[in-house]
Amino acid sequence: MLKECVTKLRDLDYGTIYSAKGERLDLTLQRRICFRAAFAEFYNNDEHTAHYELQLIRDPKYNQETGYNNICLLTKEELKRHLKLARRLFPFKYVVEDSEYGGLPSFRVFIDISGVHYYHKYLLTWIRYAYEIPYNLILSDALHLKYTYLRKESITNLYVLCVNSFNDAVHFYGTGHSMPYRNSGFLKEANLKAAISKSSLNGIYPRLTYSCTRIQTSEEAKYLEYWLDDEEFEKRKDTYLANYKLMIQK
Repeated sequence: MLKECVTKLRDLDYGTIYSAKGERLDLTLQRRICFRAAFAEFYNNDEHTAHYELQLIRDPKYNQETGYNNICLLTKEELKRHLKLARRLFPFKYVVEDSEYGGLPSFRVFIDISGVHYYHKYLLTWIRYAYEIPYNLILSDALHLKYTYLRKESITNLYVLCVNSFNDAVHFYGTGHSMPYRNSGFLKEANLKAAISKSSLNGIYPRLTYSCTRIQTSEEAKYLEYWLDDEEFEKRKDTYLANYKLMIQK
C-alpha cells in the first residue's frame, strides 16, 4: 500500500517539465511554472502550430524531494484516454511513451497543436489535470466513472461531479491548492466545443456546481493510497452516482 500523505504535498510549487517548438517558440525541455513561457508568445486571433514534449512523473518521491507539483496517478492507457477525450473538442496529435526523469518512472507525452491560441491553452490546461494535485486525484475518479458507469456523459461534467461530491471543493483536502469553479449546471459537450471555437477561453473550463450531497471528509482521504485503492473508489462511486441523479434532474 502506498502510504504517502497528500497533505504533505500541500506547499508544492507548480513544476511542469516541457519543451515547446514553433514559429515563435523555442523552449528547451526543462521545469517551468505552468505553460506561461509558451503562452507569452501567442496572440489572440493568430493561428499557431507548436510541438510540445512533456514529462509527467509517476513517483511521489519527486514531489517530496524537489518540492514541485508533478505526479501522474493515471495508467498509460488512462492517460491516452484522457487525451483522446480532449480530441473530441478539436483536432491535435499526441503520443504517450514510457520514460524516466531524474531516475524516476515517467510518461513522455508529445503533442502537436495547430490552431488559435485558446486551443493551445485549453488543451495544455486540461493535461495539467493529469499530473497536478488536487486535479489529478479527481481526474482519476472521473475517468473511472466515464468508462465503467456513465459512458455517455462527458468527462468534463464527470470531473465537475466528482469535485462537488466532497465537503471542501475549493481548498481540496488541505492540499493548499484551489479548484477552479463557477456556479453552473452541467455543460453539454457540443456547447463546450462551440465555446472553445469562438471565445477567448474565459468561462469555458470545466464548471463546478455546489449543490451535491457531499462525501464526508475522512482521514484516509489524506493519503494517496485512498485514491489508488479500488475498494475505496467503490465507496466513493455510490455517492457519485447518487449525486449524478440529483444533477440530471435539475
